Amino acid sequence: MRRIVRSGRRPRIRFPSRRRRPASRAPDTQTVQASAGSSVSAKVPSAINESKITLTLVGPAAWREPIARWLEYESGLLLSTEIDPAYRPPHMFDLPASDVAIVFADAGDPDLAVELALELQAKNRGTGIILVLSGVRKDMARRFSAYAGSWSLVTSRTSADPVKLSFVVGSSARGMPVVEPTVKKMLEAGWRARSSDELGPEPMPGAALSAAQPAA
Repeated sequence: MRRIVRSGRRPRIRFPSRRRRPASRAPDTQTVQASAGSSVSAKVPSAINESKITLTLVGPAAWREPIARWLEYESGLLLSTEIDPAYRPPHMFDLPASDVAIVFADAGDPDLAVELALELQAKNRGTGIILVLSGVRKDMARRFSAYAGSWSLVTSRTSADPVKLSFVVGSSARGMPVVEPTVKKMLEAGWRARSSDELGPEPMPGAALSAAQPAA
């Protein structure tokens, strides 16, 4: 008999398609429009900037502009909000939260800057406050001393020094406030002057004796 040999079929091998999935794009940066007009500039950082330290600048435009230009070249820092104390926004809770707020306090009238710093920290308790002092009045020494345990207190010279300011920002973002030695000396001098004013001058011994003697 003749033997018929059938050739076997080779199994087909299917390879998965090599189509590339489209890369997911990070959401663009959104700008928050405030009713205060040009006095407030706020930006919501995108997801790609989550590792950066976000900053809020509170102060006059002449003081904010050099710092804003410097932040454009800092890869680890991101400016999210600018606030002019003279044109404060009506709703602070509409602004994006920041890791650190740098607040300029005028020596002549620091109350407005301190109030804005308190509102920013009340909105987000994790916000580190850097209070930039151009000087300390005698009647404000005790008030600033109370904030030294939770806020960073520096001079305007430090805010103009990129190296020193970046160190203070990083420390404040980690929850470790910095008090500059120059500010500490100003607080101590204001505290002593305020205490001596409250006690009042001591009377001269001769004047006390003459006041105690009856008139002839």
